[in-house]
Amino acid sequence: MSGTGGAAAVAVLLIGLMIGLTVAQPSLDRALTDLKDARESIATEIVELKNTDMELISTFHNDTTSVLNLTIGNSGSSVMELSDLDVLVNGTYAASGPVGYLYPGQTLTLSVKNVTDLRSVKVVGPWGISVMTSTIGRG
Repeated sequence: MSGTGGAAAVAVLLIGLMIGLTVAQPSLDRALTDLKDARESIATEIVELKNTDMELISTFHNDTTSVLNLTIGNSGSSVMELSDLDVLVNGTYAASGPVGYLYPGQTLTLSVKNVTDLRSVKVVGPWGISVMTSTIGRG
């Protein structure tokens, strides 16, 4: 009789395990789906990061009007949202890009007003991609 009690205990434990797994299955499926979606999203973001690049084609500061004109080019293969562009003058925030898009191979001219004591310009774009120069045309 002692063998029957052990077998019954094992059977009860196995039935409990099966019921537990059956109850947990939908939650596990959702978690695995969420994990798959997150991995796909990260892969897409990595591709976008690798395909995003820009260049600072020219910088010109008009000393009389205190206006800084920047020509920025999209040298990557992905479209950049202009609202993602920020201009830093001497390390201090000076302006954001307008609303719209900058397509690969296109350029954009931004004007920043009231710029004095100009030493460096940095343009920060999507994904933290940035270009900086201290070579500034003056006139």
